[in-house]
Amino acid sequence: MGDRQEWVGDGETGDCDGHGTHVASLIAGQGGVGGAPDAEIRSLRVLDCNGMGTQSRVLKALSYVGEMAPKGSIVNMSLSGGYSPAINRAVETLVNNGFLVVAAAGNRAENACASSPGGSRAALTVGALTREDKRVYFSSYGPCVLLRRERGLLWG
Repeated sequence: MGDRQEWVGDGETGDCDGHGTHVASLIAGQGGVGGAPDAEIRSLRVLDCNGMGTQSRVLKALSYVGEMAPKGSIVNMSLSGGYSPAINRAVETLVNNGFLVVAAAGNRAENACASSPGGSRAALTVGALTREDKRVYFSSYGPCVLLRRERGLLWG
C-alpha cells in the first residue's frame, strides 16, 4: 500500500471494516489474486469506523486526487450517499481530466442515479448480481449502473 491520506480525524489509521483493503487486493493483490499486481495503491480515508462521512471529506479527497495523482489513474469510490451535485461535478472533473472513476451503485435497493457518486453520468458505476445473473436484493440499480458483477466470485 502506498501513501495513506486520512481526513476523518478520529485517530484511526487502518481500514476499520476491511472493505477498502479487500477492494485494493482485488485490484493489486499479489500471487494471482489481483488484476493489476504492479498497480500502486493509495488509501484516501473519508469514512469513519461506522461507515459515516461528510461531503466535504469526499470533495477534499477528490480534489487531492486531481492535484496529486498521475493522469490515467483509476479512482475507486466504494461508497455511496445521497445525491450531491458537488460530488458528481468533482467526479466529472476528474473524468474530463483523464481519470477513470469507478463508483459503487450502492446497497439501498434504489435507483443509483439518486445517489453520489454512483449517480454521476461520468462514473463507471458498478452494481451486484447473484450467481443466477439477477440483481442482488440490496444492490441499487437503474440507468446509471453501467456494470454488474456477480457477488461472491471476487475473493481478495
